[in-house]
Amino acid sequence: MDTSFGYSFPAIRGVQAGKEYYVSMCPMRLIPKIFLFNEEELIPELRAQRQLNKARIPEMTRYVTENLDSYIFSAITASLDGNVRFDPISTNLDESKIGVLHIQMDSRFVINDGQHRRAAIYRCSLLH
Repeated sequence: MDTSFGYSFPAIRGVQAGKEYYVSMCPMRLIPKIFLFNEEELIPELRAQRQLNKARIPEMTRYVTENLDSYIFSAITASLDGNVRFDPISTNLDESKIGVLHIQMDSRFVINDGQHRRAAIYRCSLLH
């Protein structure tokens, strides 16, 4: 995998049902850029279970902008269609779950849960 062009995130690796999953944080300003959610462009099999309710977005946006030092959002869950590489910080069993997740730049992130949070974060980015 060529990682010269891609995203690298600190991450924790876990295994569920025999498959690897990762938990990571990224700066809010990246969320609207890399986590896509466009109901019209996604085939039904890739769409999240719930359609975007645009009436919820202004309230969520207001919550973030009025609480910039204390807002709390739950995680956004996404799947991606590209190759990833996980580099653990150590070969020690406990520390091998912590490392850096490398994702190819041309990978597509599809939101499975959190489309309303993503939309509110996008609106916040337009305000600042």
